Amino acid sequence: MKRKYPREKYSYFQLGMIYDGRNKQDEAIQNLEKAIELDPQYGAAYNQLAYTLMDKGDYDQALLNFEKYAALNPKDANPIDSMAELYFRMGQFEKAIAKYKQVSQLSPGFYLSEMHVSIVYGVMEQYDKALYWLDVFIQNAPSTGIKSEGHLWKSILLSRTGQYKESTAAPDKAKEMAEKARNPWRLASILITECWLQYNQENWNASRKALQSAEELVGKISPENKIIKILILFDHGLIDLKTGDVESAKKRLETMQPLFKELESEYKQRGYQPGVQVRKQFQISWLQGKILMKEGKLNEAVPVLQKAHSSKTNYIPTLHTDQLGPYFHPLRMDELAQIYVKQGNLDKAIAEYQRLLTRRPSNNNHRLVDPIYHFELGKLYEQKGQTDLAIQEYEKFVGIYKSADPGYSVLKEAQKRLSRLR
Repeated sequence: MKRKYPREKYSYFQLGMIYDGRNKQDEAIQNLEKAIELDPQYGAAYNQLAYTLMDKGDYDQALLNFEKYAALNPKDANPIDSMAELYFRMGQFEKAIAKYKQVSQLSPGFYLSEMHVSIVYGVMEQYDKALYWLDVFIQNAPSTGIKSEGHLWKSILLSRTGQYKESTAAPDKAKEMAEKARNPWRLASILITECWLQYNQENWNASRKALQSAEELVGKISPENKIIKILILFDHGLIDLKTGDVESAKKRLETMQPLFKELESEYKQRGYQPGVQVRKQFQISWLQGKILMKEGKLNEAVPVLQKAHSSKTNYIPTLHTDQLGPYFHPLRMDELAQIYVKQGNLDKAIAEYQRLLTRRPSNNNHRLVDPIYHFELGKLYEQKGQTDLAIQEYEKFVGIYKSADPGYSVLKEAQKRLSRLR
């Protein structure tokens, strides 16, 4: 195409898109820059170039190109929405929120910006604001299917504030809406989220039931989907470990590995392999590490879990539910800290909880924080005699859980500890 139409900007733009889709970012950048050279007013090329630079981690150049795109289209909400996503990736959450709110005011048709405001507030642990903006999104969403997406996120945010009763009711409403909209993929996402929420509340049978429903549904609509098969095997393995069936968890892990090899082979032909490798290292290492923990092999588990939770296996996806769902799964990820506590290494445990609570681009961790980390870190500070820091963490936990279901034992303990230290 490029040889046939050497002066046609569109051919370079298309090649840039193709290279970007195959994770060949340098080639993508070269072609997109050539398209812009041929037409300095080519807004779509600036936008795609900025996204490619963002994925490469060159945030300053990405921002520069988004700004050029916005200057060419001053009444268009899309470049502002793109800049908001960039600021989120950069860990500049307040700027991201400001841009998303600007999008919402400029173009009511960009209703997803309201959900994105909610998500960013959630990452910042400002759950009152997160839930408010999610309600705005649900109210303004133009269809039942899209509203179901809002209720899916609401179930996750409510679980983060200890409102478990309402949290487990939210998926029922989301499922009803997804079924009405005849959206089986959204329904599958809701069922998997329901599995995670029940898992967190130690309702193993309900967790398994939701997962089996998702498995059955996916088997009907996309039986060859290896990514979903692997995710479901992984979740089954987690439940196996909680119910004491280590051998079953090991079999799930063994089944996952050849599926990943097949997926890698398929994706390599299309040029998509790096993302599969990241997912493989995360899911396989995490499940393997938890198996070793369950077997009491703590020293062996440490390097495996370090591999699972390294910056190389973390990634910051685009703010779309189908990608954010697996990324934001509401499961605890503090196994390393738990091991360090058992080994008596409180300093390492403190450092691990601090890592889990820190949001910055360098560690690629913009996941929703599990508030229990504040409680556990507070206990460690208390053991170390660092009273002020312990109070700070307990206050954070109690503040987030101020609307928690009555009788939550961990909240009661945090309140007692806080009262004693004050």
